[in-house]
Amino acid sequence: MKEVILDAAHMQKKEEAHVYLREKLGFPDYYGANLDALYDCLTECAGLRVIVLNHAQAGPYASAVIQIMMDADAEVELR
Repeated sequence: MKEVILDAAHMQKKEEAHVYLREKLGFPDYYGANLDALYDCLTECAGLRVIVLNHAQAGPYASAVIQIMMDADAEVELR
């Protein structure tokens, strides 16, 4: 299982968050850089464990990213 550690401090603004996520999670070039695309890519990733640091200090956008990650994890678990 691949483990990726993310820092919520890098996910406070939309543009910055998606550049950071693409780099850290190894998303393809066609990654759409929005929350729907994040969900799609995460549900296509098998064997990925994501740990988010500083999530208690996450602002609104980082919180939305974290929620998408939890939703995607739940979807993958149901398969």
